[in-house]
Amino acid sequence: AFNNKNLLTCYSFQVCYLPLSTFLLKPLHRLLHYQKLLELLLEYYSDDIDDKTDVQGSLVMLSRTNEIIREHIVETENYVLLCEIQRDLAGFDNLVQEERKLIRQGCLLKHSRRGLQQRMFFLFTDVLIYASKPQFLQTFKVLGHVPVRSLLTENGEHNSFTIFAGGISWTLSAGTTHEKNL
Repeated sequence: AFNNKNLLTCYSFQVCYLPLSTFLLKPLHRLLHYQKLLELLLEYYSDDIDDKTDVQGSLVMLSRTNEIIREHIVETENYVLLCEIQRDLAGFDNLVQEERKLIRQGCLLKHSRRGLQQRMFFLFTDVLIYASKPQFLQTFKVLGHVPVRSLLTENGEHNSFTIFAGGISWTLSAGTTHEKNL
């Protein structure tokens, strides 16, 4: 049997080379697409076609199924996204949690005594994770994380701003004003 644990193992170690979305999202989206196709087919069917009642019955059943899918597809997309980010982060375990949602991710420049350093930030509903990208590795190395409830921000000049978290502060710069305001 191919259960969720085996699916994640296959995905995490890239044994099967197929993204998780292939297993979870594409079938759901395909069912939504089939409903649209059946609706289009019925528009072209006249009343004297024998298959029309079968197609209408299939459409009713598929519509009921798709109502349930629409309720859960956002959660499933978030789950896949969290799994993909977890795979790309080294040093932060247990990222995939039911109540956690990704709000934004992006690259910012951190101001330090050694100059500007590129950092990747992942903002979730409950935690901010910051990481660097080692030159020869495929994953991000997590440098730290802070709970969102302890964050304060202060605007700076141009495209910069400062984040305060407990006893730590970072002065960061975005590439453009638009990126900063996101």
